[in-house]
Amino acid sequence: MNLIYFIRLLLKNVYLIFGVGVLMAVVVYILTRNQPESYSSEMIVYTGLATGYNIESGDNTRFDLFGTNAQFDNLLNIIRSPQTHEETAIRLMAQHLMLEQPNKRYCSSQTWNAIHDEVPQEVTALVHFDPGYLQRRGYELQRQPTDKEVILEETQDEPRTESEPLTETKTVTQYETKEVSEKVRRYRSQPKYYTVKAGDYPVAIARKFNLTLARLKELNAPFSLPLHGGQRLVVGQENEAYFVDSVYTRQVPVEVEIPISSNEENPVTEAPEKIFDPVKRMDSIADNFDQINDEALKHVEAYEATVRNFTRYKERDEENYIYTTLQSSNPVYGMDKISKVRANRMQNSDFLKLSFESHDPGVCQQTLEIITQVFIRRHQSIKGAHTSLVSDYYRQQVKMAQARLDSLEDLILEFRKQNRIINYNEQTKFIAEQDEVLDRDWYNESAILSAAQSALSIMEDQLDGYSKNLVQREEIMSLREDLGQTARLIALEEVEVNPNIEVLTTLKKEQAEIRGQLDDFMAQAYQTHRSTEGIDMRSVLDLWLGKVVEVEESRARYLVKTGQKTEFMKKYDHFAPLGSELTKYERQIEIAQQEYLDHLHSLSLSLMKQKNNEQSSIDVSDEAYFPLKPNPSKRMFIIIAAFIAGLGLTAALIIFLEFIDNSIKLPQRASELTKNRLIGAYPKVPRTTNPKIDYPRITTRLVDMISQKIKLDELQRDLRQEKPFLVFLLSTRRHEGKTFLGTKLAEKFRSVGHQVLFIKPKEKKSEEDYEEQFIVETDGERVWDFEYDVPDNFMSIKSINELLRNFTFMTQGYQYIFLEIPALLMSDYPASLATQADMSLLVCRANRSWNLADDEVMDVYKTNSKQDVYTILNGCRLDHLEPIIGEIPKKRSWIRKTVKKIINFDMRRG
Repeated sequence: MNLIYFIRLLLKNVYLIFGVGVLMAVVVYILTRNQPESYSSEMIVYTGLATGYNIESGDNTRFDLFGTNAQFDNLLNIIRSPQTHEETAIRLMAQHLMLEQPNKRYCSSQTWNAIHDEVPQEVTALVHFDPGYLQRRGYELQRQPTDKEVILEETQDEPRTESEPLTETKTVTQYETKEVSEKVRRYRSQPKYYTVKAGDYPVAIARKFNLTLARLKELNAPFSLPLHGGQRLVVGQENEAYFVDSVYTRQVPVEVEIPISSNEENPVTEAPEKIFDPVKRMDSIADNFDQINDEALKHVEAYEATVRNFTRYKERDEENYIYTTLQSSNPVYGMDKISKVRANRMQNSDFLKLSFESHDPGVCQQTLEIITQVFIRRHQSIKGAHTSLVSDYYRQQVKMAQARLDSLEDLILEFRKQNRIINYNEQTKFIAEQDEVLDRDWYNESAILSAAQSALSIMEDQLDGYSKNLVQREEIMSLREDLGQTARLIALEEVEVNPNIEVLTTLKKEQAEIRGQLDDFMAQAYQTHRSTEGIDMRSVLDLWLGKVVEVEESRARYLVKTGQKTEFMKKYDHFAPLGSELTKYERQIEIAQQEYLDHLHSLSLSLMKQKNNEQSSIDVSDEAYFPLKPNPSKRMFIIIAAFIAGLGLTAALIIFLEFIDNSIKLPQRASELTKNRLIGAYPKVPRTTNPKIDYPRITTRLVDMISQKIKLDELQRDLRQEKPFLVFLLSTRRHEGKTFLGTKLAEKFRSVGHQVLFIKPKEKKSEEDYEEQFIVETDGERVWDFEYDVPDNFMSIKSINELLRNFTFMTQGYQYIFLEIPALLMSDYPASLATQADMSLLVCRANRSWNLADDEVMDVYKTNSKQDVYTILNGCRLDHLEPIIGEIPKKRSWIRKTVKKIINFDMRRG
């Protein structure tokens, strides 16, 4: 299959293709003749998400492409969310129900009448009207009585005196809250019936009411055929209206009579002079503005209250009017319609473009304005809620961190108080310095004491026995103890930070007295005594006494220093581990302080983010305009598209059917399916032939080609001249055209002077049947020599004489014998005779399929036959014969010739 093949296929069905295209165009034309006009409007919103300036912006702010795209995606998803569409539809419905009368700025009269006629009473009761609306509708609001009316009410029950003027009464309408009974319209589903008329049939009835036949039978079970006139069939459901008494609380007008004075004078005053007062003028303008502003606020409050009522009513169940309307295909309030608001980012800018299309220009404009308000508020609410949660979290963490920090600071403060720590580092430094000084003093005193004791020991060794006994006398020892005790007291007082001078002076005075007593006692005892070395003992005793005093004083200081060192070591051991405890507390405070500062910083950032979200930069750049002209109608484009779609679908279907067609159809396909060599083909000649095509020439040429191949096959065989060339004509099925082609071949060979015998089975068919099946273009007659009846022992026939039941018949005079046998799938065949055949010709029709049964019966035949089997394709289309005979001879226009050359890339041919 090539391009020319498909072009010919489409040209063959060109009338069908164009007919379907025209039919689809006509159908679309009829369906779109009452198509309503549509209006469109646009709105441009500035978001500031990419380049907008906010609290977080700075000089070094970097542009984040992915973050910006994510923000735009979030914003677009909010616009496209069902909740946004639902709120928009509710607000649109509330706006229309609050209108006093149709207003083209909000909706047309058709939309206003449709919603007010359709909405039930219980939904109308949810609408809040502002006071100005009620007054304009003729309702008088309840008001507070004036001072004059209060006075009249107080005095109307008192007896009237003669001096009092006569009073009259006037009727005033006031409102009181009462329960009133109203009838509310409700709807229920009832079966919809159709009365069968004469000539109706089930498929037409189901199609008329958009039902399937199965659904029609299901609604009318049990369903019986045939239908009869007057029979009632259920064809669907319809809503039936009915009224239910309901009690509501309403402001009911009540007429009240108020007395007024009958002789109240109405003095006529002169008109004041018109003097322009700028102060009063400005006051008047301010009052008028305040009044207009108050009325607008009251209207907004009533509108928001109506929206809240509608929202709660919608959430009550899934069968109420508002819910079902939002979920329906309503052209104004349906969510499917609201979802068609298109929102797109304008290139890579901060602008969003919103567009909408509707049959009502007011609805078109108001839908864009309402959905813009809704998605801006929802966007701010979502971002504000997230940042508010984060801010609350960090605010709580800051409080917890501050409480933890305060508790740790209180704990370390108590620790410092208990351990008397002011500055631990300075205190430890001072203690270390004191330790060094104390160690140095202790070692010095220890050295002095050791030297003094050594010197004293040496001097005592120089004393004689009398002197030794003298120094060990009780008086001397008592004075030494007193001297040592006094020296220790002096040393203790001297080591104090602030020594007491008076106490120190007294102690030194006592020390001097004790030393004087020792000196006097020693002087009396050793007036004339000398030492063993000839030294005056007085001098020795003075030296000894001095060393004794030095030793006692040194021992006293040493003991004091030792005591100090012991006390200092206790203080050092107590103070040393406080450092690690203090460090632990300080580390915990540092961690708590850092945590507090981190949370405080995060809180500041979240508050800044929250403030940034609250001050959202989303703003309306271009308001939605009110469309005055409807959109250009697309009806013509739809009709053209339907026409083109009809052409394309029909052409595609024809090509698809051609692809799935499993018939033999093509000569090369016949050779592949039958597994035989193709010897030739014969065309299908229509009853009404095309005058541009030379059918006799084509058929004659095809028969000549088959005859020539038979002749060539005969020449290739080494046969005796007295034996005729036997050709079997066979087919796997009936009505393949064996007789017709056998006749044509016999006529061809006879026309060139050959003796030909054609033998065919006798069939119960008239000549007219043959002419209907095989159309002959020539005036020649169908000629065959013999017909035979298929015998019961047909399979065992061994010769033509036996087949013809004429044993005297001579076949030696014939050059060619064409023997036609019945269809192989319908009858047996003479197997022995088939082995004698010189050639077998399998005839098959092009418009039938080749299946497994054909293969099986042909395999059996070819196994028994000794010669090759050739295939002849009968009834082939002319354009399929080009691979056999070349270009079909017919008259063509120069356009077709040129197109064919272009397709075949044959531009050189003249």
